[in-house]
Amino acid sequence: MKLVNSLLNFIMYVALAPLVLVSLYVIYDSCKVSKSAAIDASLVSLVNQDGDEVFDALEEESEYTIAWLRIEGTNINYPVVKGKDNAWFLNRNYRGEFATAGSLFLDYRNEGDFSDAFSIIYGHRMGNGEMFSDIQKFKNDDFFSAHKRGVLKRRGGSYGLEISAYAEVNSKD
Repeated sequence: MKLVNSLLNFIMYVALAPLVLVSLYVIYDSCKVSKSAAIDASLVSLVNQDGDEVFDALEEESEYTIAWLRIEGTNINYPVVKGKDNAWFLNRNYRGEFATAGSLFLDYRNEGDFSDAFSIIYGHRMGNGEMFSDIQKFKNDDFFSAHKRGVLKRRGGSYGLEISAYAEVNSKD
């Protein structure tokens, strides 16, 4: 009987070990993705100041950053980058380093100075409250009506934004 109990305990431990290991990996990966989406707090504090201090600091770290986007009532407060296509920044941070969370990026077909009639900025809708996770709040008509404003800061000035539409698309489209 002791042998049977020992064998059953062994089988149970062998069966549970992969579950524990997978769970630990999921926690590790989640922390890694969250960290890759994080922006240095010193940059966030600079973007709230008048002037181009944030862009002076960003130029030391990134050749890709063209603007900073902040949308009222949300956690959206990130640099905006532009690449030569729309795939490059899907898994790269504003410095161009690999980051699962990616970046907020301007459609490569838009002008980098935002002179087009409409400019499209893409980003991941993260499940942890970062990046574009708060964009889903715009599904609610009341929230949409009360939070249509944002700020796009570029070297040389800030521009008020009016959010005119919300669309949710499948990532495979």
